[in-house]
Amino acid sequence: MSHETRTSPPTYPEILDIHDGAFSESIWGSDGFKTIKVSGQSDVVADSYKDDLTITAGTNVTITTNAGGDTVTIGSTAYTAGNGLQLSGNEFSVTALAITSVQEAANQTAHLALTTQQGDVVVRADENKSYVRNAGTAGTMNDFTLLKTPTDLVLSVHGQTGAITANQIRDAVEAATDSNTFTDNDHSKLNAIEASATADQTNAEIRTAVEAASDSNVFTDADHTKLDGIEASATADQTDEEIEDIVGAMLTGNTETGITVTYQDGDGTIDFVVDSQTDQNFTNADHTKLDGIEASADVTDATNVNAAGAVMHTDIDGKGELLIGDGSGDASVLAVGTDNYLLTADSNEATGLKWRAENAHSDKVNQNAFSIVAVSGQDNVVADAAQDTLTLAAGTNVTLTTTANSDTVTIAATDTSKLPLAGGTLTGDVTINDGEEIRFGTGND
Repeated sequence: MSHETRTSPPTYPEILDIHDGAFSESIWGSDGFKTIKVSGQSDVVADSYKDDLTITAGTNVTITTNAGGDTVTIGSTAYTAGNGLQLSGNEFSVTALAITSVQEAANQTAHLALTTQQGDVVVRADENKSYVRNAGTAGTMNDFTLLKTPTDLVLSVHGQTGAITANQIRDAVEAATDSNTFTDNDHSKLNAIEASATADQTNAEIRTAVEAASDSNVFTDADHTKLDGIEASATADQTDEEIEDIVGAMLTGNTETGITVTYQDGDGTIDFVVDSQTDQNFTNADHTKLDGIEASADVTDATNVNAAGAVMHTDIDGKGELLIGDGSGDASVLAVGTDNYLLTADSNEATGLKWRAENAHSDKVNQNAFSIVAVSGQDNVVADAAQDTLTLAAGTNVTLTTTANSDTVTIAATDTSKLPLAGGTLTGDVTINDGEEIRFGTGND
């Protein structure tokens, strides 16, 4: 059947014209997609030459078709955040909660008839009370919680609010003008008056009382004793300079052991000079050194030793432990490994070393072995590992025979047609071809 491009539907016989199990590509004369691919999803494949593809809108997706314009519009559902909500991407969150209303009711019937939600406040005019809506749903007054308030008309006393105490009442009365109340101060004053006190005290009692009183300015026996201790004509109007001169005269030129004292009248100072110490006296250097030693210093204290970067015997207290540098400036202790384990360098370990089990093949080394096999005129054969293998290859006219039990290798020549090089016995005839010569010696013999 010939193939031609058509724009009209094919006839039934033409539809039956199938090549290799597929419709003839020229039946319709137009291109189309047989397979729809979506990344990560199964392919959608047309099941017939005129199959239908259905596009379904998923969550938050809208699909609009325009038959006249042959278009399909795929869009997403738009969301907006209402009052008290915040939209971030596809997530809503509550930004704030607040009391939404305060209402007033004349009585309980009007109260329960109000539309309220949790947190709303209802003021009852008949009770002069306030209620807040709770989470209840009974439809009764149990759905409301009474706000606590004072039960009487007294709201504050002398600036004090809340529940009024006896002490607050007392303070208010005492603070009132002309209240003539008996205060705590009056009580303290009365307690200070001795029992049966009278006004006929003796001179001694009066003197004692006067002397004991504050700011009485009386001349007491103690004052008399102090006055007796002051020399005649003593004055109290000496200047600082006069006092300095007196002290300076006491010190200047006076030399104690190793110390010289000089009074500087110009600036009113006194200089103390310590002479050179030759008898192991405590010097400034000694003082500085002592200041650098902490209180209760102990050279055996592990904390101090470690802080100084040193190591104590107690730091390595296990049998077989190793002290290893870990690159931080501090030494680390590597515990002893399992019996017959080998110490191996490993940069992945904190200490750079680790214990590992012995490899039965690669870790075994012959104590006496040749690492290099040298052949005159040839390259050296060098072992590449602790247990490398040397392979002997048989060349021309050579045979190699090994005996594993006796650890021997036999090398033999295989060409018997050659004359022995030396020390051998030639058997059989020797045939010399025409034109060939046998020469003995270095000449032409």
